[in-house]
Amino acid sequence: MDIAPRRIKKVQQFRRQRATKGGRFDGKNDSNDKTLVVGGICTLIGAIVIVGVGIGLAHLFFYIFQPSCVTNHHHNYNNELTAAAFAEVSPTTTTAGTNDASSSSNKNKPGDAIQNTIEIPASSELKETIIKVKKPISQFPDSAKFPAQCTTEQLDILKQQLPAKGCEEFQKKAWMIHGCSFASKTLCGNANPHWFYDFIQNDSNSHDETFRAIIVGCNKGYEAIELLRIASPHSSDTNEYNWTAWQSEFRNLDGSSDKIDESVTCPIPGTASSNTKSFKKSQVFCIEGYPKTFDQLVKTKKTFGYGDELDLTNMIASANDHSQPYPVFTEDPIGATGVGVSHWAKSCRRHAEQCTDVDSNSIDNWIQTKPSLTADNNKAPIHFMSITAEGSDYDILRGTSLNLARIQYLDFGYHWNWQWGSKSLHDLIFRLKKKGFVCYWTGSDGKQLWRITDCWQDHYELKFSASIGCVNSNIPAAEPLLNRMERMFFDTLKIN
Repeated sequence: MDIAPRRIKKVQQFRRQRATKGGRFDGKNDSNDKTLVVGGICTLIGAIVIVGVGIGLAHLFFYIFQPSCVTNHHHNYNNELTAAAFAEVSPTTTTAGTNDASSSSNKNKPGDAIQNTIEIPASSELKETIIKVKKPISQFPDSAKFPAQCTTEQLDILKQQLPAKGCEEFQKKAWMIHGCSFASKTLCGNANPHWFYDFIQNDSNSHDETFRAIIVGCNKGYEAIELLRIASPHSSDTNEYNWTAWQSEFRNLDGSSDKIDESVTCPIPGTASSNTKSFKKSQVFCIEGYPKTFDQLVKTKKTFGYGDELDLTNMIASANDHSQPYPVFTEDPIGATGVGVSHWAKSCRRHAEQCTDVDSNSIDNWIQTKPSLTADNNKAPIHFMSITAEGSDYDILRGTSLNLARIQYLDFGYHWNWQWGSKSLHDLIFRLKKKGFVCYWTGSDGKQLWRITDCWQDHYELKFSASIGCVNSNIPAAEPLLNRMERMFFDTLKIN
């Protein structure tokens, strides 16, 4: 039988099958179908092998050559608190060394010595990344000497001394400060920081000849003059830096129609002694945003004949690293308290004709214009920094991020207004700890301190006006101040 017709017939049958099945094989007794399936599987396996080899080569490249874009990222994470990082949301993962005191198994008793601790970072719990790190990267400076986390007993005492009830009850009426425990007890906490003054007199062993302080929100200048008196070498002229004499002259308006804000302010007892040993020179930098108050500061300084020991700047401190004008309402009394960017913004929207532009800038950028603060390639210590900005404190801290590491003592105001409305205090305390700071609620009587760092209470997140002071535990010269503040904290816990 002729084979050719049979082959032709088979080819025709094969074509009819493809036409009736939409160009697909039925797979029945057909070797071509199996060949395509096997071929597809081989192609898939080959693709997976090629991708795997590529990933392996990438791992090897990053491990051997370590590109700067990766190494710089890790360097910045550990050593620089940039303004962008400062604004991030606080990590929610509970790890050793965070402010979640409830996770601590530490049983230290009050009075135990401050110990150097090494923390395990949240990053060590993440999945393996491209770079394999043999040791977990510490979130906090290895050289910082953090106090032990609060014990259960200490937390119980804190709950009694700073109860949550009133804060929760008045959280929607935050202007009623006396309703919340930590707000009512710390209202004037940063006006008279005796722990810092005593540290200057008795504990400071600084080898730096110049005492440097920055006051943001100088207002009437009383705190600046008192700080100059305490930090300056002893003088036979006891009135050289006398804040009451300064106050009298500041109130002298020489027949001007302007008014002085005479509302009650936090007292400055003036009981701390003058400097006797540590510093040969003192310099206080005062930054004031309200033009009328600034002009009166300049006038009063001229009357007393002060020089560069009192440095005055008319500027609005902000988070921005570049100067830009900001509208300021000019119809408030001189030395008005309770005014700031929030108040000015609202007033200038209604009365633009009564506003004037004032430059704003970050503290980091402003510092570069001050030779005394940039001495030794920006390594000169800043012994004291105080921020009173009616709600802008968080932004100002962001704008100080590059210089936080060299500030020995820092205080600022917590607030319910302006930028604080969308910010987390827990997050801020955590980020300050990453720079080495240990923070406390500062009592208005100048005698009581309640540690916040590693002693966190949930109701602290409720927004009220309150005062916070922080000491940099990563600076050896500030260690005596940390010990002094911890002792005050333990003494406060003993109060019935």
